[in-house]
Amino acid sequence: MNQKNDSSKMEQALLQVHRNKPLATPDLQWNQSVMRKIRALPLQPPDLVTLANPIVWRFAALSCSLALVLVIYFLGYPLSTEQMSLELLFGDPFLSQSLQLLALTSGGPL
Repeated sequence: MNQKNDSSKMEQALLQVHRNKPLATPDLQWNQSVMRKIRALPLQPPDLVTLANPIVWRFAALSCSLALVLVIYFLGYPLSTEQMSLELLFGDPFLSQSLQLLALTSGGPL
């Protein structure tokens, strides 16, 4: 019993000393030595994944936005895919004239 009482007293005394111990604050010399060690570390160039990460996310956002705009546009477009491609092909005057000139130079009808 006496041994248990002594260890309890010692534990309480150690706790009291630990709680009353002042906190250590680093001085200016310690801060300077730490910063000197940090500056002495070799610089490592960033890898390709780190450099490409912002570019990839910007491209992904732009691609998704473009896909969304195209889906909304084509959902509202009343023509079928075949009609739309024919309209695009023959609705453009420059393209249709180019195709006519190509047919004339090849010697056969288009």
